[in-house]
Amino acid sequence: MIIKAPTGYGKTLISLTLYTAIMLGRKDLGFRVIHVLPLRAIGDKFYRDLTREPSEDSKKPGLLWILKNNGLQVDPRDVGLQHMSSRGSPFLAKRYVITTIDTFITSLFKLPVSEIAKAVRRGTAHYEISRGFIYSSTVVLDEFHLYVLQGSLKGERTLTSVISALKGLIDAETPMIIATATLPKKIQKIIEKEIKLEADDAIIEEIAGPAEDMPKRNLKIDLIDYHNADRSVLLDQISDESCKRSLKGSVLVISNTVGDAIDIYSRIRDRVKNIGECGSDVRLLHSRMAKFHRSEVLKWLESSEDEEGKIKKGSILVATQVVEAGVDVSFDHLITEASPPDNLIQRIGRIARRGGEGYIIIYPFQDKSKHVYIEDIVEEIIKRIREKKEQSTLELALEIYDEYINNPQDLLKIDLLRILYELDRNLSLNHRILIKLLNEFCTLTRDSEILPVITEDLYNLYIKRKDSGDRVKIDDYIVPLDSETIIRNSERIKGFLIDEEIVKLDDNIPKDLQNLVMKFNRMIKSRNADICLSIEMMKYSIDALLIEANYDLERGLILRGDTF
Repeated sequence: MIIKAPTGYGKTLISLTLYTAIMLGRKDLGFRVIHVLPLRAIGDKFYRDLTREPSEDSKKPGLLWILKNNGLQVDPRDVGLQHMSSRGSPFLAKRYVITTIDTFITSLFKLPVSEIAKAVRRGTAHYEISRGFIYSSTVVLDEFHLYVLQGSLKGERTLTSVISALKGLIDAETPMIIATATLPKKIQKIIEKEIKLEADDAIIEEIAGPAEDMPKRNLKIDLIDYHNADRSVLLDQISDESCKRSLKGSVLVISNTVGDAIDIYSRIRDRVKNIGECGSDVRLLHSRMAKFHRSEVLKWLESSEDEEGKIKKGSILVATQVVEAGVDVSFDHLITEASPPDNLIQRIGRIARRGGEGYIIIYPFQDKSKHVYIEDIVEEIIKRIREKKEQSTLELALEIYDEYINNPQDLLKIDLLRILYELDRNLSLNHRILIKLLNEFCTLTRDSEILPVITEDLYNLYIKRKDSGDRVKIDDYIVPLDSETIIRNSERIKGFLIDEEIVKLDDNIPKDLQNLVMKFNRMIKSRNADICLSIEMMKYSIDALLIEANYDLERGLILRGDTF
């Protein structure tokens, strides 16, 4: 089943409904629900929204606690959050699993995350356990557009891997729901063709507008032209506008890059502290934050909501793409950098979600964003918004993507599609096939692999809290960083985290790590990721790379080029 519905419609709660139905006896839906999301940050927020325990500190108990207290046979302990930084259900075995697309794909294709290190080191893995749990579940692929669009149309591996998974689920007659806000017709046709969907096999439910009982929104969009403005001047203008609007309501500021988000946050924070002509509170949220840090910001967001579920006047959140989907917040004002159509739709979806007036300012695409998104697509959506303000952003987005996708088959890697399909169907093929693919591509679901890093100050903070008796996990103090950023900062890698101990490159390196050090030094000299570091790290039981950088408890990981 494919469900296309506007942002704010409640698509993310489909899995909760299915889990509740299973607990009430609907065994035809399988034994569990697996909710697949594109980003860890979305999963973290959704998990907390479901399982947050009732307490004096929490105005809103988790949804499962509300259902349980109303007599339904549900249990918050049934929920497991599984991804790189959370090990809540290693084999996807719990009754209600929240996971990411990369974890789901590797688990389905015979290499569950919990077994990867053992498979790489010893050549063996218990992969059929997770596959059995997947095939006896109902699978919800949420925010589907983020798997296949990614604002770049470079997601060939992701689309190929996802379609291979869909083919396997369909063949096994596993109940499956695809939920999305935007899905270009040409992408939908690829899906229908490759998994051979017939009219009787699937239901495609398209909800064109908001439900009758949904709050009505009145949004005003303004485009500002500062193309020739100095970057510092532009960021000052964004900060000033954010402060001015925070006196009237809540403000969400979104940048395409972490560096700009940090810079804007720092400028706004200085205005809050020194000028007094700004909102009462400002926070920062981006991908280069440790899990404990992100959790603190999300708790602040929850505490900033009023009784109607709107963020209170005077609150300012500066963020990157991490708030685009699955984060159920409602701000009054949005100030956003121009971005691809699907990203822009998600950002606008964070405004006036509970109804009423919403105000949106879109500022020009920055040079630093060109390595993140394709500039032509961004300029095209801005051009059409300017020319066709009466037409919805969603309609404009779908038009653009259908025009840019000349030949839909070009978005698939046919050889990879066939290999994954055979790997799934053929019992004689095992996890070694996927290891070979990962050695070739590094990742099947992203443009670049994500690697765990830690700084000395983060490590020392973890040790301090652990020694004081706090219940802490080292995973919560690790920061995810993409391999391209690591390559740009490769000279700052100074060692490894192994079994909660720091091993520095200038120390007496153990013999079994010397090969990795040689490979890593080769990568530094060539400044090119000719090896898949994630695989090498697993081979040597390395939990994280030690990076020479500051970790600021307000701003997160600070790297070269970040200014504030």
